Amino acid sequence: LAEKDAEVTRLKSVLKEMGRNPDPADSSRLDASGYVEPNQEQFGRRDSVPSDEQQTLNDLEAKRYEWEQRCKSAQNRLEMLQQQLVDSSRKYGQQISDHKVEIAKKDARIIELEYLLEKSGAGRRG
Repeated sequence: LAEKDAEVTRLKSVLKEMGRNPDPADSSRLDASGYVEPNQEQFGRRDSVPSDEQQTLNDLEAKRYEWEQRCKSAQNRLEMLQQQLVDSSRKYGQQISDHKVEIAKKDARIIELEYLLEKSGAGRRG
């Protein structure tokens, strides 16, 4: 994820250097992260950017968007796995506690039987 974040940051800086930052005021293409999806209106100004640079810019912007989506997907998977880990920990913690209670009950029963055995053996001797 760190590599992907670095790539996104690098692509943003390339866009900034080229003077083509997405307009955050355009909320029609705004997603939850505040990213504006690229379109031809935004990046299609041929008077200021040559065609091959425009294509490179469009490719970089598309790549950035793709990596952001991959990062979001990975983040969602991470959160899901963290929740599963928490749930499993609770479940197994409860099972361990239940087993400890069972062991304590059996230990108490053993002590009780040893006491009764000792008491009945002492009564026969005396």
